[in-house]
Amino acid sequence: MLCVTPGASVYIGEWSCGSRQGYGISDDIVSGEKYMGMWSGDLKHGAGCVVTADGVYYEGSFAHGKMTGKGFMLFEDETAYEGSFADAAVFSGHGCLTYEHGDKLEGSFYGNYHGDGMKFNGTIYRRPSTSGLTLVSQDEPLNKDKIGQFSVPADKKWTAVFAHYEEILCLPEEASAAKAAVVWEHLAILINHAKNSSDSVVMNDGLEMIPDYYATELSWSYHQDVSDYLAKAFGSSLHPLGTLITTLANCFNATYGGVRIHPRLLKHAVEELHSLVKRLFRVVQALFPVLPSGEDGGNGRILVSPDNDVVIVSASSLIFPHLLPRVHSSIFMLYALYYKKDDDEYWARIVKWNRHPDLALLSFLGVDQKFWSSDLLMAGGGHQTRKSLISQIRDVHFAGAVESLQRIKTEFTPQEKLSVILSTFREVNQAGQEACGPAHCWSMDDLFPVFQYVVVRARILQLGAEIHMIEDLMEAHLVNGEFGIMFTTLQACYYQILKESLAM
Repeated sequence: MLCVTPGASVYIGEWSCGSRQGYGISDDIVSGEKYMGMWSGDLKHGAGCVVTADGVYYEGSFAHGKMTGKGFMLFEDETAYEGSFADAAVFSGHGCLTYEHGDKLEGSFYGNYHGDGMKFNGTIYRRPSTSGLTLVSQDEPLNKDKIGQFSVPADKKWTAVFAHYEEILCLPEEASAAKAAVVWEHLAILINHAKNSSDSVVMNDGLEMIPDYYATELSWSYHQDVSDYLAKAFGSSLHPLGTLITTLANCFNATYGGVRIHPRLLKHAVEELHSLVKRLFRVVQALFPVLPSGEDGGNGRILVSPDNDVVIVSASSLIFPHLLPRVHSSIFMLYALYYKKDDDEYWARIVKWNRHPDLALLSFLGVDQKFWSSDLLMAGGGHQTRKSLISQIRDVHFAGAVESLQRIKTEFTPQEKLSVILSTFREVNQAGQEACGPAHCWSMDDLFPVFQYVVVRARILQLGAEIHMIEDLMEAHLVNGEFGIMFTTLQACYYQILKESLAM
């Protein structure tokens, strides 16, 4: 699937008779132009999108290598055009040009937005006055939702890869215990063939020990057995699941990662990631039919352990731990670049505020004095001695919570990151009970300033990117539970930091 052509470009995708045919990615190293879409006869043909080195993005229908018909284009200054094209960046017919500030032109367009100039015949619409208020938040561009409407749907990407594995495993249309037996037979043949063909010595990898695929009930212990097997399978180069997830991760990283990363592709990357999870889960479900049914793994199945631990079994909970670590650098860099403006403003405040001692920061953030260290409130000596002591006390408040929150950068999946946030709140609660007694109950008026202090002292780089990534990838059932409440509080702290003045 990989080809480096004489023209210094890289192609990853489907082939037929020595020509690019089907879905594929072309990355021109010299021009910096990347195309993601359909091909026919070695030419761009069908739905596709292009992003250039200077950030121009366009998508639509291609015919014989040229963009034609209706499409969408987003320029480097956030001006967007939706309408008819004669070629890339060449307007030809009815369309609508929308500027970043909200004004728009609707009518007939001919020519080029840049270059030789643009001819327009139509109506100009002014954005209504908002008395100084902004219609669109600075981290959600006006035209974000329009991206992807003319490009290849995520479920249509890499279909040849999945088709190959569906064929060699003889995957059924619908999972069942009887059909799973056939899949396991083919799987055993493939693994043994891979072991016999391998030059390296194969140690006991445990792949022969499989959970009972005839199970009719998804119990806690059975879920643990399935999870253990999947960890071995996805991590093995001899197992089809291992080679499948490696191939998909390589395709994803080649599309969205690399030296030149285009933040305008973030929406495509998120949708493709969700699609890969759904389609990988279908393969896993063919092996273990008792897993939750449904196109996307259903809403999940709640399981409770003998120790009252709770887990929700779903497509994401089973696939993300194995897929996200392989693609995390690519997807997170897209988030970091997309939300760079907000994160730069956030970081400027974090750096400045962390130069101050605890007393100044606690006072500035409005933390109630009952949560301050007794060293600050009861420092003895004269005024100068007490002032000197207080000015030296730094990073001693809620140290356990600060250390806990810093672990968010070491985790990959949304649920793991949410667990870090939850453990941070438990550390805050413990500190509150130590200060006010074991019966202490938090109010949001008390909790919010304390947690904001923890966020500031944790000094987490690109926290905005982390928050948006969790929000986009977390499962729906987590939104309204304990995880959701704690995550919403972290979001509120981040946006409050952005609103605060740099001065203290």
